[in-house]
Amino acid sequence: MLKAKVANLRWYHIYYLLAAFDIITILSSLFLNHVLTEQYNESVNNNRAWAKRHSEFSQLARLAAELNAPGNDVFHSNDVPAEKARLAVRVKNFSRKLKEIESEFAKQHLVRDYPQLKKDLENAKSPLLSMIEEEQKVLDLVAAGKIESASQHMAIMDKQYLFATKSLIRIRLHFSDIQQALLYKQAEEVEQMRIFERWIAGAVFIIICSVTYYGNRLASQAQANAKQREDYILKVEAAHTSLENKTQELESALEELSKAQTAVVQSERKFRAIFDHTFQLIGLMQTDGILIEANETSLDLIDAKKEDVIGKYFWETPWWSHDKAMQEKLKEAIDQAAKGEFVRFEAIHLTPQGKPVEVDFSLKAVTDEGGKVVLLIPEGRDISDKKVAERRVSDFYSTVSHELRTPLTAIRGSLGLIEAGLAGEITEKTRTLVEIASVESDRLIRLINDILDLRKIEAGVLELRLENISVADIVQRTVANLESLADQAGVVLKPDIGFAGEISCDEDRTVQILTNLISNAIKFSPRNHPVIIKVEESTNPEMVRFSIKDRGPGIPENMLSQLFIRFQQIQQPDREKKSGSGLGLAISKALVEQHGGQIGVESVLNEGTEFWFELAKAN
Repeated sequence: MLKAKVANLRWYHIYYLLAAFDIITILSSLFLNHVLTEQYNESVNNNRAWAKRHSEFSQLARLAAELNAPGNDVFHSNDVPAEKARLAVRVKNFSRKLKEIESEFAKQHLVRDYPQLKKDLENAKSPLLSMIEEEQKVLDLVAAGKIESASQHMAIMDKQYLFATKSLIRIRLHFSDIQQALLYKQAEEVEQMRIFERWIAGAVFIIICSVTYYGNRLASQAQANAKQREDYILKVEAAHTSLENKTQELESALEELSKAQTAVVQSERKFRAIFDHTFQLIGLMQTDGILIEANETSLDLIDAKKEDVIGKYFWETPWWSHDKAMQEKLKEAIDQAAKGEFVRFEAIHLTPQGKPVEVDFSLKAVTDEGGKVVLLIPEGRDISDKKVAERRVSDFYSTVSHELRTPLTAIRGSLGLIEAGLAGEITEKTRTLVEIASVESDRLIRLINDILDLRKIEAGVLELRLENISVADIVQRTVANLESLADQAGVVLKPDIGFAGEISCDEDRTVQILTNLISNAIKFSPRNHPVIIKVEESTNPEMVRFSIKDRGPGIPENMLSQLFIRFQQIQQPDREKKSGSGLGLAISKALVEQHGGQIGVESVLNEGTEFWFELAKAN
């Protein structure tokens, strides 16, 4: 029965479409009649307008002919005043008519649509004006009794009138061409309307044929539906028998389902025991940030119940609500995780007593079989004890560094005095030992200074003196400082400054960053190979990119992530071990980030390494 109803509806829809098609055909016929009427009216108006313009130019030609005076009678009568009076009236009539025509040209946009008319009018206007000037001269010469000169100017005047007459004739010919073109255009449009009319006639014929055809089909369908009803009755009886069998199968399936549900409940209890009693803070949320689950450990931290946090946006819960900046950071992290990224950062949660708990927080995406992110898992681990230990280690470094730097500075000063000979003459062997001691003292002082810088950066007490500094000055200053080191290593420093503007930075700290990166490049570059220091505009129009590229052995890809960790040195088994504290890159990274920039590295084994960082352009 259902199929029969669908079939009936389908035929009815076809009739509706035919009716709609019929309405469209009628409306199209009305529209065609309207367009043809408009075409006729437009044709009549165009012909009337161009006939009027033709008449106006005929009057202008007649007035121009009247200007072709005086005649030869003036040489006999010498009535110059009368001729001048008649000339003034004719010039006035001609000028008024010419001004009317030019005004109509401008108002009707004829100059824009038919520039040749304007050009011909100018060609007629110029000789007519010259003719009037010659006529004035003729009258003046006649009045002065210079008949021969007047005759010459009379010939010039006739020649100018001939030029003007030719231009006026060309204008009338252009009028005829324009009217003919308009008629052709209207004829083409009428022909298109006739084609459209033929399409409408064809559509009406199709409608009549379609109605006849589908009427016959509907009658056949009605007979088929009656037979289908009889078949359906037989099928229903067979289905009733089948239903009884299916009912027995369903009862067996329900029994199996009950057993499966019992197993699920037991599995849920095991999962809940692990989920709620793990020492980590774990939850579950939607990709829009709404929390849908939280374990007991996380709830105990803030002394809350599930109903206090479930169904809320994660950043509005007590774990995050105390810190606006951290809430914004969490929102960004949720957006990243919803795209399938793994996000991890450190955060601080507050207990109800106001005690801060430092947490290593992460967000992981849960995807379906198609790879679409459907849920997010927030996870936190209490690292308060670890942070306390790190601060104690940091304080230890700071204390030891301060305690060592003072005596080392004194020792280095004393060694310098001995090297300078202020302690008396020393043997060559003693001088060698003093030089070794001086070099090692300098190395220890640099190491202590690096440790102190890193401590200040981590503590957030290192202040930057931001100024607008020339990029070229910074690079040249750094290269000059390192030329001696490069010469000793047999390496050539090659600055390539593609951006000659200024950046907003602390000059000394920027030189320190470049010094660390270039020193590393010198250290690992083969002899007689260049180290290229390149400066250019970044893809970010507000930043400037510095890059230091060497031809050294390169760094394995799996070790790149360790480069900026403090006290971390990358040593490859088949490479010579290089000296260093392992703090230079960590300090450079911290200084670049304190400037609001970025730092990174790219490397290819046996081809070389390129370190880069970006700082903001000067305001």
